[in-house]
Amino acid sequence: MGGFRLSRRISGGELLVRCLLEEGVKYVFGVPGAQLLTILDAIKRIGEPRGLKFVTCRHEQAAANMADAWARVTGEPGVCIGTVGPGGANLIPGVYPAWADGVPMIVLTAQNQTWRSYP
Repeated sequence: MGGFRLSRRISGGELLVRCLLEEGVKYVFGVPGAQLLTILDAIKRIGEPRGLKFVTCRHEQAAANMADAWARVTGEPGVCIGTVGPGGANLIPGVYPAWADGVPMIVLTAQNQTWRSYP
């Protein structure tokens, strides 16, 4: 992966952030949540020193709208994230218009581990 060496095990969040950096992503819009901690931690540790910023939003739809606007204005993919369940569902009203217009977006949601959901 470009300028990164993989000499140790890394988290999925760290791998995601490295990929976003390789693609030149500058902003990730979203509402922080417990299931996103590995991503948020990787943005703080690895992304911020290299210019990747997390923009905290008050609602997931606003995060999707911001990512849509970023992509429309710059031509770069807009990135938004939402946490499990309602967080992911709340992204949909902001993502659908972008999808319908062919706007480049990367939309990510978290997921609970199913073994924790069912005893």
